[in-house]
Amino acid sequence: MGEISGDVIGPGMYLWGVDLGGTKIEGAIVDIAQAGRALWRVRVPTESQSGYDHVLGQTRKLIEELEAASGLPRPDVIGFGTPGTVEPATGTMKNCNTVCLNGRPLSADLSATLGVTVKIANDANCLALAEATLGAARGRRVVVALILGTGVGSGIVVHGRVLEGLHGIAGEWGHNPMRDEAAQCYCGRRGCVETVISGPSLERFYRAQTGEDVPLPGIAARAARGEVAARATLERLRAKFGEAIAAVGISRRCMTARRARRCCDTSSIPSCARSSCAHCWVTAPACSVRPCLPSSDEARSSAAGRSSHPPVRLAFRLRSRWTTHIPWATTG
Repeated sequence: MGEISGDVIGPGMYLWGVDLGGTKIEGAIVDIAQAGRALWRVRVPTESQSGYDHVLGQTRKLIEELEAASGLPRPDVIGFGTPGTVEPATGTMKNCNTVCLNGRPLSADLSATLGVTVKIANDANCLALAEATLGAARGRRVVVALILGTGVGSGIVVHGRVLEGLHGIAGEWGHNPMRDEAAQCYCGRRGCVETVISGPSLERFYRAQTGEDVPLPGIAARAARGEVAARATLERLRAKFGEAIAAVGISRRCMTARRARRCCDTSSIPSCARSSCAHCWVTAPACSVRPCLPSSDEARSSAAGRSSHPPVRLAFRLRSRWTTHIPWATTG
C-alpha cells in the first residue's frame, strides 16, 4: 500500500489530481471551495524501470487506494501533471525524463485503464499556475516556477495564463547546455542542466567519488556530519544551480534582442533548445555576442533605477525525495 494521509471529509465538491513523477506518483483530493489545501493524499512509487504498462498499473493502484482512503468514488475527470508534454499532432508524449512514457498515448491509455476522462498538462506548468492563482505568487503578473527532482523543469505564467510555446515546452531550462559538462542526456545532447543538478545526477556524482549508492537525503545527512564527498556533492548543486539559473537571466536579454531581429540564427538548434540563443547558453555568463548585452533602452532604464521588464515572482519546488533534507533549500 502507498503512503496515505488525509482528513475527515464532509459534504463538498471535490477535484482529483495526480502528479505522475519519475520517482513517485502522488494523488490528491481537494475541496473546490478550499482548493489550496489537499484533504487526502496517496503516494506510490513510479517504478518506471519496470516499463510503461507497470506505470499504468501503479496509477490504477493509486486511484484505488485514494478511493479507499477517502470513501469517495473516482470522478468522471482526473487531471494529471506529468514531465514532458503531449505532441498535439499525435497525442503521444515527448520530452519526458520518465523515458518509457515517450512516444506513448498516455492520456488515452490512462483513460482506458481508469475508466475516466484524463486531462494531462506539464507538471511544471501546473505548479506555476497553482502558485500564480492560489499560492505564493498570487497577484503577480509574471511567475516562473522551478522544479528540481528526478528531472529539472519550469513553468511560466503571464497574466494568469500558462506560456506553452510553439513546441509545448516553453520554460524547460533542464535541457539548456552547461559549460564544461558532457554527460549524455536522454534527449540526445550532452551536458544538459538535468544531467548535472537533478537528483539522480547528484547521486551519480557522489557514487563516482565514493563507490557507494546513496540516495540524496542520505548524502545530505552525511554532509551535515561533515563528510567531504557529501559536502562536495551539495556544493556542486549550489554552484551549478546558480550557474544554470543565471544563464536564464542572460537569455532573457538575448530574447529581447532577437525579437528585434538582432540575434544569431537558431534554425539548426534542436527544438528542445530553440527557445533561446544557442551561443548564449553555451558561453554564458561570459558571452561576447552583442545581443546578450543590455540594449540602450535597457541601459537607460537601469541607470534610472528601474527595470524595463515586469517583476517576476519565482516559485521554487524541490521534489521531496531529493532535496527535503538540504539545509539551504527553501520555498518562496
